[in-house]
Amino acid sequence: MSEQKGAPEDENVFSAEDKSTPEIKGGRKRAVHQAKEDERRTIQKIIDEAEKAVFTAIDIKEKIINEAKTAEKKATTEASDTVIRIRNEAKAASDEDHKAALITALREAKKAKEKSVFSAREVRKRAVYQAKQDEKKVVQEIIDNTERAIIAAREAGERAINKAFEVEDAARERSRKEVKESRDRARKEATEAKIRAMKKAEEARKAREVEEVAKEEAKKETEEAKRAREAEEKARQEAEKIAREKAKREDEEAEERTKKEAEEAKIRAQKEAEEAKKAKPKAKAEAKAETALYKGMVKLVITPPVDPIAIALFKESLQQIKNLRLLMISGSIDRSAQIFVSVKEEPVSLLKTLNEMPIVKDTTVSGNEILVTLKENNHRLYQVEV
Repeated sequence: MSEQKGAPEDENVFSAEDKSTPEIKGGRKRAVHQAKEDERRTIQKIIDEAEKAVFTAIDIKEKIINEAKTAEKKATTEASDTVIRIRNEAKAASDEDHKAALITALREAKKAKEKSVFSAREVRKRAVYQAKQDEKKVVQEIIDNTERAIIAAREAGERAINKAFEVEDAARERSRKEVKESRDRARKEATEAKIRAMKKAEEARKAREVEEVAKEEAKKETEEAKRAREAEEKARQEAEKIAREKAKREDEEAEERTKKEAEEAKIRAQKEAEEAKKAKPKAKAEAKAETALYKGMVKLVITPPVDPIAIALFKESLQQIKNLRLLMISGSIDRSAQIFVSVKEEPVSLLKTLNEMPIVKDTTVSGNEILVTLKENNHRLYQVEV
């Protein structure tokens, strides 16, 4: 029965949705956001480094131009100083030949000055031109490298985003496979449970057939037992005749004790009834039934469905009750079962005793009968005790 009750849970497994999708999508969203953020930071870093490189190239160009200007100025100054020095020496010379030589040297110095100034100017122009060309080339290289680095960063970002989608797809596929495997396992377990339930139903059917055969045999045995009892009765009458007096005395003593205990029980019941007046009517009835004393024959009705193993366990428990004798068991699995017991000598709080049995689920008093509901699935629970 426990396996059949588990079937709806298996159906829930079959219809379960993939609850991992939001988590997968959330992970993909975070991965895409992180990839874009990394791409943005990388591009910004590339741009910052490119700007630094451009400024460095400009500084180098300015430095080269300044150095060229300084060299031109220095060459011009040195040439001018040479001309002035020779001119002053020519003015100061007294010897005509020496003076003429100085004048010639002065003309040569002026020509050298012009040539030096022109050469320094050309060197400066070439240096400035080359510095600008180098700056332009370096800046262009920086721009090209920057563009390539930005493209590479964007491609890396695209790859990271694509990777996130691939990871999401792979996770979704794994989740789908896990759900499918879980459903397949649940279907397999449900099928196996159904097969086991069918086997148990078949075993129960065979058990009912065996029980019917046993009833027929018991009926035959009852007829034979009846004839045997009649013969036994005749023999017993002679024995009872001898023990009747003794039994009579014992019965009188037992009756006296019973009356005394009944009176005491009545007094206790009255006290308990007075204490329970404030309780609900149902609680009063249950308390009264719980403390009620039974004597003589009592009919116990086992409510369906009737489990043969549970009946056997209940029978074992009844046989443990003092002053209680099991008379007869009748009924079937699909209907209620009746158990007739007899309380001899001392009265017994039968309802309380039944409720204390582990196998009994509930008891109800109905007229002169006690309805007993046994617990289900007690096979494993009471296997050791049986």
